[in-house]
Amino acid sequence: CRGCGICEEVCPWAIPRVMPSRTGAVISHITPTHCVGCGICAGACPTGAIRQDSYPDTVLGGVSDDHGDLRGRTVVFACSRSPFPEGTETVIRVPCIGRVGVEHMLECLARGANGVMTMCRDQATCPYGPGGHLGEIRTGVAEELAAAAGLGSGRIRYAHPAPGLREPEKAFVDFRKTLKPSPLRST
Repeated sequence: CRGCGICEEVCPWAIPRVMPSRTGAVISHITPTHCVGCGICAGACPTGAIRQDSYPDTVLGGVSDDHGDLRGRTVVFACSRSPFPEGTETVIRVPCIGRVGVEHMLECLARGANGVMTMCRDQATCPYGPGGHLGEIRTGVAEELAAAAGLGSGRIRYAHPAPGLREPEKAFVDFRKTLKPSPLRST
């Protein structure tokens, strides 16, 4: 922690506090009993100093046992409020897409995924405040980096589906239809 205060700025509940430690260094302090576990602060931390033990990065990176081999698949990091039919393949539920980093999206492409989508159910009603907007910005950065790396544009997309129970799945299916197979080959 370098005491930058970004965690204070993004937390909708004003839980982090940047203050001097016993050694005199200015650091952020997050009281675990007050934290709701949304992950917005962890996602926003530019140094990665904030860890969220209850939501491991391996799940976010799509590398859990359920999502390890991503060749030919399309991954969606979906807000937990986005309804999908039970068992929908490669949907990784997150408390908030503000927790999903650029590195998580790019890792999915590196593991052979044809595309990656981040899905915010509704920024206006999001209980985590600026998390959806943060996820949208990061998705744009990841898309630019993927295109610059020669993977082609359109492989990473942010979605804010229309209201309705079937709209998140429809947005995901429509995105999959636009994708070509990944140009990456396994060695």
